[in-house]
Amino acid sequence: MDKEINIAYETLFELLRREKTREEIQKIDEGFFNNVIGYLNEERELIKKLRIKQDLFASEELRKAEIKDENVRKIIRELYEKRERKIINLALDCSRTDSSIIDTSHLLKEEKVFYECIVELFNRFRKGLLFNLLRGEKIDENICYKDFKENEKFEEDSSINLIEPGVEGDGLITESLIKLKFASEIPKFVGQDMKEYGPYSAGQIEDIPLAIADIFLKSGNAERVV
Repeated sequence: MDKEINIAYETLFELLRREKTREEIQKIDEGFFNNVIGYLNEERELIKKLRIKQDLFASEELRKAEIKDENVRKIIRELYEKRERKIINLALDCSRTDSSIIDTSHLLKEEKVFYECIVELFNRFRKGLLFNLLRGEKIDENICYKDFKENEKFEEDSSINLIEPGVEGDGLITESLIKLKFASEIPKFVGQDMKEYGPYSAGQIEDIPLAIADIFLKSGNAERVV
């Protein structure tokens, strides 16, 4: 059973403040959406009752309730859009690297579905458009269809690397690497190129694929060594 949440205007305002002032997506207890729906329905019922009354006191209360209802809806919309942008950024990082190093623990179950759909879409175009361009091959026309299903050509194997490649002087496509110094311990993980990375200890310096390195730099877990 979902944990009961006491939703109020102040609660929503505080959640929005935290989401706006912190870079990482913030944890919200499961059941949040249902509790918001219940809260909004209670406010609607209050407004209905106040509209039935005819006295001046009720009119003033109705005005305040309608203003509050409008403000609450603005907060909910802004909170959703702040989290939406962060989820899109997480999905983009996942497509460029590997889901094993992307923390999605603070996503609500509905948001996780959204996240997974975006990752699939990013992967579709990265493999069907970008990698075909890099190989000098015709762009796969199936990427433009809603019912796109990855065919055998795009099955993940050792010949397709989801990490953005670079180009060496001889024209061969290789992974772009940058040198990082790790600020904290990083456990072993497998990239979408099917290679194992790590574990890395604090202070260790290693050459890391650009897309993966970007995640560690953004999180503050490593710094670039020039």
